[in-house]
Amino acid sequence: MGLFKDLLSGGSGRLLPPDAPATLESFGRFNGPAPGGDAGAGIELGQALKKPLAEDPDRVLDELVEACDSVGGWSYYGAWDILSAFVPDREDDPRYVHIVDGLLDTLEAEGYGPGDIPMILTPRAIARQRTERATEPAAENTPEPAIPPLSAGEQRLLKVVDRPDGNQNRIYLVHRRPSDLDLYRFVAVIHHSEADFDPHTASAWQGGEDERAVYIRVAEAYANSRTASCGYWLDPNVQWFADRVG
Repeated sequence: MGLFKDLLSGGSGRLLPPDAPATLESFGRFNGPAPGGDAGAGIELGQALKKPLAEDPDRVLDELVEACDSVGGWSYYGAWDILSAFVPDREDDPRYVHIVDGLLDTLEAEGYGPGDIPMILTPRAIARQRTERATEPAAENTPEPAIPPLSAGEQRLLKVVDRPDGNQNRIYLVHRRPSDLDLYRFVAVIHHSEADFDPHTASAWQGGEDERAVYIRVAEAYANSRTASCGYWLDPNVQWFADRVG
């Protein structure tokens, strides 16, 4: 801990050591999905910052933002890991949010998907997506695809999910018959390929007043899915809605 003697003694110099940006970057790689990285120096830095974060969090946040911005990349992940451990109550602070946004930007820039986002940061990721959609130019009035109607008792395959265990989840749109007991006339049901299946007695996963409502709910579930390791096939009409909400 000699490296952080001035930090711990509350000296008048900077709280972070000169190599803090590199330490945060390596620590971020170790804790994030990127290969490589080292935990030792990052843990030591975090422990050294614990007391200053309790006594003068504004100063620490200012220096962490400056350190991360100087190198970018995985340093934001390393800084967030420290902040989330010691000052999670500051999550609404603009500097904390800046570091979280840097983490999310890094994941996207490096090609990582929604499944790699720490679960606690999912609300922020969703809020960013909504803001981006709200600021995008209004889309042209592209007509929606015509959805072929289903008669009572008919079913249509909407989505296939190839699971890591080699099995599949097949999602069907079913038009319930008058004799079926369901709140909605149109429902989406899931057939697990390793199990017996009857579309008319299977429990509803999604439901709606018409085919379109179910298509949208399946598409939203697809767009918000965190199972990035799975492969997907979507009915073209469902894919149309998924592209809109994704």
